[in-house]
Amino acid sequence: MSNKCEQKYPCPFEDCPRGYTNPRALKEHLRSTRGAGYDDEHPQGHGIWQELDEKEYLKVGAYLILLTVADCAENWRPHSRREG
Repeated sequence: MSNKCEQKYPCPFEDCPRGYTNPRALKEHLRSTRGAGYDDEHPQGHGIWQELDEKEYLKVGAYLILLTVADCAENWRPHSRREG
């Protein structure tokens, strides 16, 4: 983190001086600020929060696929070994 003007991904809140070199760090900054209950630089109810929600910018992707026991049993195959 360094000067907001020098970074490719500045915080969208005008009062926040933070800027980041990658979007992942910016998203983490915003998520942690919201999770901590907001602050003076990132006030609750500010229109930027609504914009971020509408764009799903802070949404965390779900990569876990939930399978039932029946699905697992149906798709289970024993390991095969080549005989050499």
